[in-house]
Order: sequence, then structure tokens, then C-alpha cells
Amino acid sequence: MEEDYKYKIIIKKQDNDVANTIFHKVKNIVTPNKRWLVNNLKMFTYNHLRLPLYNKKDIELIIYEYGIQNVLQYFILNKKKYNEIMELIESEEEKLIYGVATEIIFEYFEFRIITN
Repeated sequence: MEEDYKYKIIIKKQDNDVANTIFHKVKNIVTPNKRWLVNNLKMFTYNHLRLPLYNKKDIELIIYEYGIQNVLQYFILNKKKYNEIMELIESEEEKLIYGVATEIIFEYFEFRIITN
């Protein structure tokens, strides 16, 4: 039965300090609602990147390490992804780098089903 399943966040690879920091804070969250988990992790990631802990150079470095060409291809030219980012940042274009960085960091996570 579906209600016997719960979801938890796992980290796919541990080569990014930002993703590791976020995972450390959310690793114990378990819920039967995957959509809630996905949406809240994405918002948590975005808000985490907006903390004074990171300056604009840190965010630019996340994008640079991912690759400018990849960012353009996967997040800017892809209308669906671009619209998701714009919704996340409430269409404030000056926050676009934070939205893109959120998507990059979000790729480090996946959601696993665990049984009760």
C-alpha cells in the first residue's frame, strides 16, 4: 500500500561543500509526501544560498564549476526549467544566479522510498 511508504533525502555524491551542508541539515526528514519533500528541499536550498554565509562570488563559483555551457543548455534555454527557476525566484531576474545555483545543488539530491 502506498501509505506504507515514506521518502527520505539522500545525497548522490559528496564532492560539494554546499550540498553536504544542506544534506547534514535535512538528512533526517522522512515523509509520505514526496511532492512536499521535493518542493521544500528546493526552497530550503534556495534560502540557504541566500544566507549571508555565501557571497555572490560563491554562487558564481557554483555556476562556473558546473559549466556555463551546461547552465545555458539545461537551465536557460530549456523553457520548462527556466520557468521553474523564474517561479522559484518570483520572476526577479537579479536573483537568477541564485535560482540556477539552486538547481545545480538540487541535482546532488535524490529521494528514496523507505518502508515503515
